[in-house]
Amino acid sequence: MAMYRATLTRLPPQSPVRKALVSTIFAGSADLKMDETGRIKLTDELIKVAGLNGRVKFAGNIDSFQIWDPDKHAAFTTAMSETAAKPETLAALGEAYNDVLRQHELGHYPDLKLVEGGEG
Repeated sequence: MAMYRATLTRLPPQSPVRKALVSTIFAGSADLKMDETGRIKLTDELIKVAGLNGRVKFAGNIDSFQIWDPDKHAAFTTAMSETAAKPETLAALGEAYNDVLRQHELGHYPDLKLVEGGEG
């Protein structure tokens, strides 16, 4: 949330973009606390918005996690797998990979080589 706050406060205060994102991100968020056993309780509003009912699926997301209805997550995973296999997705990954190697001047990753088609 700190990153969202820092990013959004760089936008002009009356910007429609800022208003839309602040309303969507911050107004829809909740400050959840862990109990003594490490559990969190979602608010009724979050449960309703997420369409949760009974069982849930936790999905890792690099530096966070998501809570899903298992059936909705399965459909989402299928759609994302299809997107991941598209040539434009693989090209974007190649560009990002090459950028990382160039940024670190290839010294941090001596055994890795730039990929073709990801010239960016």
